[in-house]
Amino acid sequence: MKKILFYISLLLILFVFTASAKDFKFCVLGKKGTVQVKSSKSKKLEDVKTGDKLFLNDNLVLVEGSYIGLVHCNGKTIEITKPGNYKISALSNTAEGKKTSVLPRIADMIFHNVSRNNELLSDKDQKTQMKSGGYIERGIGEVTLPIISPLKNHYINKNISLCWNSYHGNPDFEFKLMNRFNKVLLTKTSTDTCINFDAESLKLEKGTYYFWTVNLANDDDYKSQEACFKLLTDNDISLLNDTLKLLQEELGNDNSAPSEIVYAYFFEQYNLYDEAINAYRQAIKLAPDIYDYVVLYENFLTRAKFSGR
Repeated sequence: MKKILFYISLLLILFVFTASAKDFKFCVLGKKGTVQVKSSKSKKLEDVKTGDKLFLNDNLVLVEGSYIGLVHCNGKTIEITKPGNYKISALSNTAEGKKTSVLPRIADMIFHNVSRNNELLSDKDQKTQMKSGGYIERGIGEVTLPIISPLKNHYINKNISLCWNSYHGNPDFEFKLMNRFNKVLLTKTSTDTCINFDAESLKLEKGTYYFWTVNLANDDDYKSQEACFKLLTDNDISLLNDTLKLLQEELGNDNSAPSEIVYAYFFEQYNLYDEAINAYRQAIKLAPDIYDYVVLYENFLTRAKFSGR
């Protein structure tokens, strides 16, 4: 009897969860001004924040001069700039229609990462880095040089650019590039905090990871952590372009800031951080007064910097 009651309770929980999941329609990517939502449960207007989820029976209210950018659970995007009352059910009907295959996967990534609780750095972290002049103290006599480039990056072209933070006094840096057998392929000493090179001139193989570090030229103990990158093979690029073409067809002619955020997440899942950066910058260019998109860009840079995926 207890077993039966347990399974009935479990089924009820699953039913309630499934019903709630079906009602969920949009995630807020960015907003400006006074944007409020009235849910069927609260019956009162509440301020909308980036990362909020909007449900089927909710109603949006925008005043003059306000803006909201939304991504639907199927990946389609919507921008609203005109004041008025908007039913989420009606907006959802607008977003639905043609079946999508690439967009829902990207929408899941967005729902997972976009949150009003996400912050690039706490005030304490910012002050620590400002005091240390761009380096991080890890212990007595031990300093790590932070790199700016992602820990793991993929490239679709031969032009490689790798960067790291400056260090007080502008000393000489020593850059080292190694293959997977730890053989040094390139060493360069410079005061610059970036290095650019042609992968073809170094005869780097496609589809293979290469590793790099940077340290102070006069002290090997002051160094960065190890990072890596890979040149995509021709077959990888062909498959990527096919998927990108399908994504473009699913988004249609939507030349908006929210759609550029979708493209940014698409490139991020393939570790194509240069392309993702371009998409974020385009989103900010299209909606320069929406600070939330700047925050999304900064959060992406933090994920890229610490991502070892």
